[in-house]
Amino acid sequence: MKYSMTKPFFICLYYLCNTLNLLFDRPTYLISNIPTQRLIPLFFCIALGAAGAFGYTMRLAFKNPDVSWNKKSNPEPNEEYANRQYKITLMQT
Repeated sequence: MKYSMTKPFFICLYYLCNTLNLLFDRPTYLISNIPTQRLIPLFFCIALGAAGAFGYTMRLAFKNPDVSWNKKSNPEPNEEYANRQYKITLMQT
């Protein structure tokens, strides 16, 4: 029997279709399930916290004066803010 190169392709296609079918059928089951509906706010809060942590990490990585992504144009990034004035607000009671 001669080995055909199309057989592995169709096997992979079969498993891919089954996986996609499970992925797209599963959320309708999860939404219709009552105990899982109670967990939706928890998932939302976890996703919001993860997005906030990711955003804050990216802000620190790109806006922090101690981080230098290009050593040739800015070899000493901490000296960039050496002569800048900072406004400090004092609260007096």
